[in-house]
Amino acid sequence: MKTSLTHLPEYRIKEIEKALQIIVETVSPEKVVLYGSHATGEWAEDRYVEGHVLLDYESDYDILVVTKPGDIRKDYEITDQIVNRCRYRVPPIWRKVMLAQASACAVNIKEI
Repeated sequence: MKTSLTHLPEYRIKEIEKALQIIVETVSPEKVVLYGSHATGEWAEDRYVEGHVLLDYESDYDILVVTKPGDIRKDYEITDQIVNRCRYRVPPIWRKVMLAQASACAVNIKEI
């Protein structure tokens, strides 16, 4: 398991750090976990032309937000707040952030 972002390009690290800042300011979470292709170093970034159309694909950032016990907001409320804050920054990062969340009570947090 990777525990740093040093395997990622600088611009991706900055996007993840900005998303993290928004998450922390919005939720004050127990823990935030990057998982998926960016965590493993296997993200995709592909541009190609098919016919006369330029197609573009980028892996999104998969982020688990573990909320503190007692946070009574609904999952969709927290997600909407985070996505809206990501959407209205320049440049926007909302299309690149996929959130999953769980209460700390529902997640066995164990440091490895």
